[in-house]
Amino acid sequence: VIGSFFMGINQSFQRFIIPALAPLMYNLGIIFGIAVLAPYFGIAGAAYGVVIGSLLHMLIQFPLAKSLGFQYSFSLDFLNQGVREIFQLMSLRNLSLMVEQLNETVSIALASLISYSSVTLLTFSQHLYAAPIGLFGATIAQAALPVLSREKSRREDESFKITLLTTMHQILFLTLPAAAILIVLRIPVVRLVFGASQFSWEDTVLTGRTVAFLAAGLAAQSVILLLVRGFYAFKDVRIPVVVSIGTVTLNIFLSFLFVTYYKFDVWGLGMAYAITTNLSFFTLLYFLHKKVGGFNLHSLIDPFLKMFLAALIAAIALYIPIKALDQVVFDTTKTVNLIILTGIASFFGLSIYVVLVWLMRVKELETFLNLIKKISKMEFMFKSEEITKETGSV
Repeated sequence: VIGSFFMGINQSFQRFIIPALAPLMYNLGIIFGIAVLAPYFGIAGAAYGVVIGSLLHMLIQFPLAKSLGFQYSFSLDFLNQGVREIFQLMSLRNLSLMVEQLNETVSIALASLISYSSVTLLTFSQHLYAAPIGLFGATIAQAALPVLSREKSRREDESFKITLLTTMHQILFLTLPAAAILIVLRIPVVRLVFGASQFSWEDTVLTGRTVAFLAAGLAAQSVILLLVRGFYAFKDVRIPVVVSIGTVTLNIFLSFLFVTYYKFDVWGLGMAYAITTNLSFFTLLYFLHKKVGGFNLHSLIDPFLKMFLAALIAAIALYIPIKALDQVVFDTTKTVNLIILTGIASFFGLSIYVVLVWLMRVKELETFLNLIKKISKMEFMFKSEEITKETGSV
């Protein structure tokens, strides 16, 4: 908990390298406990590893937090205005987390009604679906929050809108092709990640279909993480919570309908989630649009349509090499061939996507290329302005 507190302090000052390393230290502690301590202390060794990892998670962040001005002083002033405001916001946020946990519990319960293995298939599908969200959506949205909060506190309304739209388009630029790859290459990806020998063909197909439906909401879920932080910059937790409760209620209803009435397999849960995720995205965007006094609709919609069209064409293009090479060139029962096939098809699809967004003059491509150049030259310092301000204006 203290480590997470330090992480919040460091990120509020737009310092992201150390907070990014903290979870790594936590995992290293767990690995140390399992690999080194467990042979001597049994299961307690793994528990010791968790304790060590937690301490490392905190200690690696403390020097930076201290250098940024953090000083500890014992105080239990619950009447402090700032403390009261935090508790008020926290209570609403906790309500949202409770609703999300209820949604997860209901999904698992419904999956268990389908078959014994459906819970496992759903869990594996969610892991694949969550990877691009964590890599692109969560990291970029987290980096944008300090900038959005600062601009809101300074009443820089136009800069706030520019930052939010620019960041949203950057997330879409990365997640739309990722979704296309997961949808088209769902079977090879499932076989590679979870092992062709471990899954029956029927389970592979069911998992792949579930991944495809979940991926239909991948870009929306990634942007939701940013939109919610846009509301947080206004210190408005109420709207995200209300929208979350509404969409979770709808998701539970649709999931129950698809599984019990229409008798869909586990992929029906993925379909319900994709529908409600996209609905949540448009609802949050609408309310944030009203809250900021209106986005420039051309700046909002035009880049999205261009990237969506490019991703759609790339998805169609992906289908050609995957079918041709699978049936004619490669024996995909072998793992090496499966890796080569997936790599070639992904490279082909991504190349098509990059060429199309270049032809359509999507500014996010230039931003991405400049970012790569800075990383290669070791000039990129992982400050949020580099991520959210690179394109200048929209």
